[in-house]
Amino acid sequence: RSQIGLPPDAEIHWLDYGWDSTTVSGDKEYKKREFFKEIPEIFTEELRSKFEEDKFGDKLNQNWDGIFWVDKTVYIVEAKAHLKEIISDCQSAKSLYDIEQYFRKTREDEDFEISSDNDWKKTYYQMANRIAFLKLLKCHHIDAKLVNIYFLNGYEKKIKNPVSGKYYTIQNKNATKDEWIKAIKEEENYLGVSKLVGKYIFPVFIDCKGEE
Repeated sequence: RSQIGLPPDAEIHWLDYGWDSTTVSGDKEYKKREFFKEIPEIFTEELRSKFEEDKFGDKLNQNWDGIFWVDKTVYIVEAKAHLKEIISDCQSAKSLYDIEQYFRKTREDEDFEISSDNDWKKTYYQMANRIAFLKLLKCHHIDAKLVNIYFLNGYEKKIKNPVSGKYYTIQNKNATKDEWIKAIKEEENYLGVSKLVGKYIFPVFIDCKGEE
Protein backbone atom coordinates (compact mmCIF):
# COMPACT_ATOMS: atom_id res chain seq x y z
CA ARG A 1 0.00 0.00 0.00
CA SER A 2 2.70 2.52 0.93
CA GLN A 3 4.42 2.19 -2.47
CA ILE A 4 1.28 3.42 -4.24
CA GLY A 5 0.39 6.09 -1.71
CA LEU A 6 -2.44 4.25 0.04
CA PRO A 7 -2.97 4.28 3.81
CA PRO A 8 -2.42 0.97 5.67
CA ASP A 9 -6.15 0.51 6.24
CA ALA A 10 -7.20 1.14 2.62
CA GLU A 11 -9.74 -1.45 1.47
CA ILE A 12 -8.46 -2.99 -1.77
CA HIS A 13 -10.84 -4.89 -4.04
CA TRP A 14 -9.12 -7.23 -6.51
CA LEU A 15 -10.86 -8.32 -9.68
CA ASP A 16 -10.88 -12.10 -9.85
CA TYR A 17 -9.77 -13.58 -13.15
CA GLY A 18 -11.51 -16.45 -14.88
CA TRP A 19 -10.00 -19.88 -15.50
CA ASP A 20 -7.96 -20.68 -18.60
CA SER A 21 -6.58 -24.20 -18.77
CA THR A 22 -4.29 -23.30 -21.68
CA THR A 23 -2.07 -21.03 -19.55
CA VAL A 24 0.54 -22.07 -17.00
CA SER A 25 -0.92 -19.78 -14.34
CA GLY A 26 -4.50 -20.83 -15.07
CA ASP A 27 -5.59 -17.18 -15.26
CA LYS A 28 -7.66 -15.80 -18.11
CA GLU A 29 -6.53 -12.21 -18.43
CA TYR A 30 -8.99 -9.45 -19.19
CA LYS A 31 -8.35 -7.58 -22.43
CA LYS A 32 -8.92 -3.97 -23.36
CA ARG A 33 -12.23 -2.78 -21.80
CA GLU A 34 -13.62 -6.21 -20.86
CA PHE A 35 -13.22 -5.63 -17.13
CA PHE A 36 -15.56 -2.63 -17.09
CA LYS A 37 -18.64 -4.82 -16.71
CA GLU A 38 -17.07 -6.50 -13.67
CA ILE A 39 -16.94 -3.24 -11.69
CA PRO A 40 -20.47 -1.81 -12.07
CA GLU A 41 -20.08 0.46 -9.04
CA ILE A 42 -17.58 2.49 -11.06
CA PHE A 43 -18.39 1.63 -14.68
CA THR A 44 -22.15 2.02 -14.63
CA GLU A 45 -24.29 0.80 -17.50
CA GLU A 46 -24.72 4.39 -18.66
CA LEU A 47 -20.98 4.97 -18.60
CA ARG A 48 -20.26 1.72 -20.43
CA SER A 49 -22.63 2.85 -23.17
CA LYS A 50 -20.64 6.06 -23.52
CA PHE A 51 -17.42 4.06 -23.81
CA GLU A 52 -19.00 1.99 -26.59
CA GLU A 53 -19.67 5.17 -28.52
CA ASP A 54 -16.19 6.52 -27.86
CA LYS A 55 -13.74 5.07 -30.37
CA PHE A 56 -10.72 6.66 -28.71
CA GLY A 57 -8.25 3.90 -27.94
CA ASP A 58 -10.23 1.06 -29.52
CA LYS A 59 -7.20 0.10 -31.66
CA LEU A 60 -4.98 -0.26 -28.60
CA ASN A 61 -4.65 -3.86 -27.42
CA GLN A 62 -3.99 -4.65 -23.79
CA ASN A 63 -3.84 -7.74 -21.62
CA TRP A 64 -4.08 -6.75 -17.98
CA ASP A 65 -1.89 -8.53 -15.42
CA GLY A 66 -4.12 -7.37 -12.59
CA ILE A 67 -6.90 -4.91 -11.75
CA PHE A 68 -8.06 -3.60 -8.40
CA TRP A 69 -9.93 -0.60 -7.09
CA VAL A 70 -10.02 1.48 -3.94
CA ASP A 71 -13.20 3.53 -3.45
CA LYS A 72 -13.73 5.03 -6.92
CA THR A 73 -10.13 4.78 -8.14
CA VAL A 74 -9.17 2.02 -10.57
CA TYR A 75 -5.64 0.61 -10.54
CA ILE A 76 -4.43 -1.27 -13.60
CA VAL A 77 -1.42 -3.48 -13.01
CA GLU A 78 1.52 -4.43 -15.19
CA ALA A 79 4.10 -6.92 -13.92
CA LYS A 80 7.64 -7.33 -15.25
CA ALA A 81 10.03 -10.14 -14.36
CA HIS A 82 13.11 -9.10 -16.36
CA LEU A 83 14.53 -6.01 -18.04
CA LYS A 84 13.78 -6.90 -21.65
CA GLU A 85 10.05 -7.02 -20.91
CA ILE A 86 9.82 -3.23 -20.84
CA ILE A 87 11.11 -2.97 -24.43
CA SER A 88 8.59 -3.22 -27.27
CA ASP A 89 7.62 -1.70 -30.62
CA CYS A 90 4.10 -1.34 -31.97
CA GLN A 91 3.21 -4.35 -34.12
CA SER A 92 -0.22 -3.15 -35.32
CA ALA A 93 0.80 -2.10 -38.82
CA LYS A 94 -2.77 -1.49 -40.00
CA SER A 95 -3.54 0.79 -37.05
CA LEU A 96 -0.42 2.94 -36.91
CA TYR A 97 -2.23 6.13 -37.94
CA ASP A 98 -4.99 5.70 -35.35
CA ILE A 99 -2.53 4.81 -32.62
CA GLU A 100 -0.42 7.87 -33.38
CA GLN A 101 -3.56 10.02 -33.00
CA TYR A 102 -4.26 8.48 -29.59
CA PHE A 103 -0.71 9.21 -28.55
CA ARG A 104 -0.91 12.77 -29.85
CA LYS A 105 -4.06 13.46 -27.82
CA THR A 106 -2.44 11.93 -24.75
CA ARG A 107 0.71 14.04 -25.09
CA GLU A 108 -1.43 17.16 -25.51
CA ASP A 109 -3.13 16.62 -22.14
CA GLU A 110 -1.70 19.46 -20.04
CA ASP A 111 -2.34 17.55 -16.83
CA PHE A 112 0.05 14.81 -17.99
CA GLU A 113 2.89 17.29 -18.65
CA ILE A 114 4.55 15.12 -21.29
CA SER A 115 8.03 16.46 -22.07
CA SER A 116 9.15 14.41 -25.09
CA ASP A 117 8.41 14.27 -28.80
CA ASN A 118 9.99 10.84 -29.29
CA ASP A 119 8.07 8.26 -31.28
CA TRP A 120 5.87 6.44 -28.74
CA LYS A 121 5.35 3.58 -31.19
CA LYS A 122 8.99 2.60 -30.76
CA THR A 123 11.07 1.11 -27.95
CA TYR A 124 8.61 1.65 -25.08
CA TYR A 125 5.34 1.16 -26.90
CA GLN A 126 3.65 -0.89 -24.16
CA MET A 127 4.10 1.81 -21.53
CA ALA A 128 2.89 4.47 -24.00
CA ASN A 129 -0.12 2.25 -24.73
CA ARG A 130 -1.00 2.07 -21.02
CA ILE A 131 -0.66 5.81 -20.57
CA ALA A 132 -3.03 6.34 -23.51
CA PHE A 133 -5.49 4.02 -21.73
CA LEU A 134 -5.25 6.23 -18.64
CA LYS A 135 -6.11 9.14 -20.92
CA LEU A 136 -9.16 7.24 -22.18
CA LEU A 137 -10.43 6.72 -18.61
CA LYS A 138 -9.62 10.32 -17.72
CA CYS A 139 -11.74 11.51 -20.67
CA HIS A 140 -14.70 9.85 -18.95
CA HIS A 141 -13.84 11.27 -15.52
CA ILE A 142 -12.60 7.94 -14.17
CA ASP A 143 -9.80 8.26 -11.63
CA ALA A 144 -7.23 5.67 -12.71
CA LYS A 145 -3.64 4.81 -11.86
CA LEU A 146 -1.05 2.51 -13.40
CA VAL A 147 0.87 0.23 -11.04
CA ASN A 148 4.05 -1.23 -12.52
CA ILE A 149 5.34 -4.19 -10.52
CA TYR A 150 9.00 -5.05 -10.97
CA PHE A 151 10.11 -8.39 -9.56
CA LEU A 152 13.52 -8.89 -8.02
CA ASN A 153 14.85 -12.45 -8.03
CA GLY A 154 11.61 -13.51 -9.64
CA TYR A 155 12.25 -14.54 -13.23
CA GLU A 156 10.83 -18.00 -13.60
CA LYS A 157 9.93 -19.35 -16.99
CA LYS A 158 8.23 -22.71 -17.32
CA ILE A 159 8.92 -24.76 -20.44
CA LYS A 160 6.85 -27.72 -21.51
CA ASN A 161 8.75 -30.89 -22.37
CA PRO A 162 7.36 -31.98 -25.77
CA VAL A 163 7.97 -35.64 -24.95
CA SER A 164 6.76 -36.00 -21.34
CA GLY A 165 4.30 -33.11 -21.47
CA LYS A 166 5.54 -31.93 -18.08
CA TYR A 167 6.77 -28.43 -17.31
CA TYR A 168 10.26 -27.68 -16.10
CA THR A 169 11.60 -24.36 -14.85
CA ILE A 170 14.39 -22.16 -16.12
CA GLN A 171 15.41 -19.28 -13.84
CA ASN A 172 17.62 -16.48 -15.11
CA LYS A 173 17.59 -12.87 -16.28
CA ASN A 174 16.93 -11.63 -12.74
CA ALA A 175 17.44 -7.89 -12.26
CA THR A 176 18.52 -5.99 -9.16
CA LYS A 177 16.57 -3.01 -7.90
CA ASP A 178 19.29 -0.63 -9.10
CA GLU A 179 19.19 -2.18 -12.56
CA TRP A 180 15.41 -1.77 -12.66
CA ILE A 181 15.60 1.85 -11.53
CA LYS A 182 18.16 2.66 -14.25
CA ALA A 183 16.02 1.00 -16.95
CA ILE A 184 12.84 2.69 -15.71
CA LYS A 185 14.50 6.12 -15.73
CA GLU A 186 15.60 5.59 -19.34
CA GLU A 187 12.01 4.69 -20.22
CA GLU A 188 10.61 7.75 -18.43
CA ASN A 189 13.07 10.06 -20.15
CA TYR A 190 12.35 8.64 -23.60
CA LEU A 191 8.58 8.99 -23.18
CA GLY A 192 8.83 12.25 -21.23
CA VAL A 193 6.55 10.99 -18.46
CA SER A 194 8.62 11.55 -15.33
CA LYS A 195 6.01 13.96 -13.94
CA LEU A 196 3.37 11.24 -14.05
CA VAL A 197 5.33 9.13 -11.53
CA GLY A 198 3.70 9.36 -8.13
CA LYS A 199 0.62 10.97 -9.68
CA TYR A 200 -0.64 8.49 -12.27
CA ILE A 201 2.17 5.93 -12.41
CA PHE A 202 3.48 3.99 -9.42
CA PRO A 203 6.52 1.67 -9.55
CA VAL A 204 6.42 -1.19 -7.05
CA PHE A 205 9.38 -3.45 -6.30
CA ILE A 206 8.76 -6.93 -4.95
CA ASP A 207 11.62 -9.21 -3.95
CA CYS A 208 10.51 -12.79 -4.45
CA LYS A 209 13.18 -13.93 -1.99
CA GLY A 210 12.26 -11.31 0.59
CA GLU A 211 15.75 -9.83 0.61
CA GLU A 212 14.77 -6.19 0.01
